[in-house]
Amino acid sequence: MEAASTDFFAIGPTVRHLCAEIAAATGGACVRFGRSGARAAVWRGDALSARLAAALGRHTLVVEPGPLLSPYDTPATGLASLRIHGPDGARVHHFDPWTRRPVSPEDCAEKVAWLAARFAENDRRVVYVGISKWKRPALDVFAAGPAGPPVHTMTVADAVAAGRRHGARVQCAWPVWWPERCAQNPIPSRTRPLNTPAPMVLCLKTRESRSPPDPPNTGQTHPLDTMRNTLARGGAAR
Repeated sequence: MEAASTDFFAIGPTVRHLCAEIAAATGGACVRFGRSGARAAVWRGDALSARLAAALGRHTLVVEPGPLLSPYDTPATGLASLRIHGPDGARVHHFDPWTRRPVSPEDCAEKVAWLAARFAENDRRVVYVGISKWKRPALDVFAAGPAGPPVHTMTVADAVAAGRRHGARVQCAWPVWWPERCAQNPIPSRTRPLNTPAPMVLCLKTRESRSPPDPPNTGQTHPLDTMRNTLARGGAAR
């Protein structure tokens, strides 16, 4: 049985990443490469894919970014809008930036604007301290901004140096070493990952926010206090 005329197969890695969105937009299914009756979906400007589709004698769907994109969009994670050139001309399709399900242009525009505002708030580089490598991808998205992605360090001295070098904010993650302090200084709710059972990151925004509450008196200086004192003596990373 031949595939329906709305079915397609992907040529190239970019289109393969976007198969679910293309299927939702066109009403077709992403089928195996070369399947009889299916169109070839190619990415805009991918001349090699276009030549391959022509060699196979297939009609094409040319896919390109749409007019509404959030700062966090990539082909690998999905795009908030796509422009798809098909047999009936070009049409723009809009998607929810989180679920990637089709939505109205107005709904998409509202959500993209919210994400753009959150991205713009990170107007300085963020320095993370003590984040394990496996946790970084999940946390990096909350610190990305116009100045670039966050900088990761594992020691106080490296954090201070990086903060001065990049004019950054310093964020510290020591929930195991100092759980009371993390509990008293949670991530703001609008940036905390969903379903996070407890705050993991304490943000020290130098010269702009009040100091964290004093720790219990153990007779030892905590690394966060060392960093704060170092910044105060030598000039805050800003």
